[in-house]
Amino acid sequence: MSRKLDEYAKKAKGAAVQLAMFETEIPDYASEITGIVAELYAIASALHLLDENPELSRKGKTTRRIERDLDIVLQSLTYTLETVGTLSNKSKRKRKQAPGAFPGTPQYAEMWVDMCADFEAEGATLLSRLELYRLNIWHLDDTLKGKESSEEMSKSRHRLAKLLRNQESDDESDEEHISSYFDKLHVGDLRYHHGMIDASIGCEDPKTKGIKEDKAKNHTLLHLSCCCTAPSRPAAPASDAPRGVHWATKIFDGHHGRSDFRDYGVPTKCLGRDEPNAIELFQQQKYQKVVEIPFEAADIWVRLYWRPEDNRARILFLALDEFGNRVRFSFSLANLRITRQGCCLQLCRVNRHDQGLDLWANLRFNMYERMVLFWCTFVALKRQDERGTAQELATDYFQPGEDEEFGGLVQEGKSIQAFRVWRDLDSGAVRFEVMPRRGRYTTVPIWTAFVTPYIGQEDWMKLVGKSTIQFKELHPYVFHQGYVVPRGKTGRYQVTFKDPEDALILMDVFHEIGL
Repeated sequence: MSRKLDEYAKKAKGAAVQLAMFETEIPDYASEITGIVAELYAIASALHLLDENPELSRKGKTTRRIERDLDIVLQSLTYTLETVGTLSNKSKRKRKQAPGAFPGTPQYAEMWVDMCADFEAEGATLLSRLELYRLNIWHLDDTLKGKESSEEMSKSRHRLAKLLRNQESDDESDEEHISSYFDKLHVGDLRYHHGMIDASIGCEDPKTKGIKEDKAKNHTLLHLSCCCTAPSRPAAPASDAPRGVHWATKIFDGHHGRSDFRDYGVPTKCLGRDEPNAIELFQQQKYQKVVEIPFEAADIWVRLYWRPEDNRARILFLALDEFGNRVRFSFSLANLRITRQGCCLQLCRVNRHDQGLDLWANLRFNMYERMVLFWCTFVALKRQDERGTAQELATDYFQPGEDEEFGGLVQEGKSIQAFRVWRDLDSGAVRFEVMPRRGRYTTVPIWTAFVTPYIGQEDWMKLVGKSTIQFKELHPYVFHQGYVVPRGKTGRYQVTFKDPEDALILMDVFHEIGL
């Protein structure tokens, strides 16, 4: 085929490099940008894979159909990349006009939000449309290899064709929109940082302060799960997810700092058996995808699925084998035990012959926060399965690896919960964790929050009663449907200790952590 797919791959990589530079300019949205960058690299990889398929150069009905479908992908991709490229080019011009301006100005963040809102108005957010391109390119490669089309891919093609129609109809107005973004910039707004993104970071969130709750209310359009494909919608706090929306879709929002591991760990891999029809079976069995995150620079994708009728949960591991063929591995969460080993989480299954535990998959993380969120989500989905789990798989381990800096009991109505402060031994990050004191979920966190940036800020927590502590800002991640973290009259999060002395001890201990 005369089409030069490698050129489109280069354009996708170029856009990834440009957007990676924006992470320092608008740190509040750095995690969303990192997810978008990961998808752009994944698209480039998919295009290279398709270009290397020998069936692509052969003539026939299948190839002609592939050409038509590929035209739609590349036309839509071109529109999207042109908009992103214009944003980058304009920012460079502003930088030349105003050297030395500081990064992360409010005007620039607002411009970014406006651009992404326009993407969403066309029918797909920037992140979701990039995923759509990747999935369609994968489908074209599968079709050339003689694999049957799934219902999911058929819907994906229709979504992409509709997106392209919207892009073409809005083509003239797009230029006006993009120009208006830069009219909002004042001289002195930007300072540009040059450098290549490290593709090995995959979709891990960069080091940035957590987004404050008041800012989150004003900029909900960009509150997307990092490489998570939940339906596009304004994001609510994790504890206030609307009814019908599973709590797991709200977890990987990227609204936290980045605490890198020093340990490199063992690469991500799965030792399971390839199940080519796993996705189709999930659809037939009425499973819903609630989490999707990449590993190893987006070469590997892990999904978590959930079924409403019985809270059954499964994991799907998507990767390429040594010959470049896509492989799929799946397993029930109830039949796996998850254990932390350094910067890795190991998923083990029962060996049918000797009843011992064998490694099914190893997941390597670059940063502490994302590992914690995955572990908590996995354990919660597993334990909430109505069918239960075998005794030998019932206990999951995250410690050792963290030190308990504080422990006490908090009270919420008649409910007593265990409140702990954990410090990670490798990254040094600190988090709060609340677990049930009694019942079947005593090993499942109710919520966790990353609080490393607040250590040393004396006004961050204050006593508002003899046993109640209120937090100036906090972003809790909730792992139980419908649960709402307590707030005071001011709307700020708070915890009430059973023993007033524990409240005083936490006030004294917290700011000395890590000293």
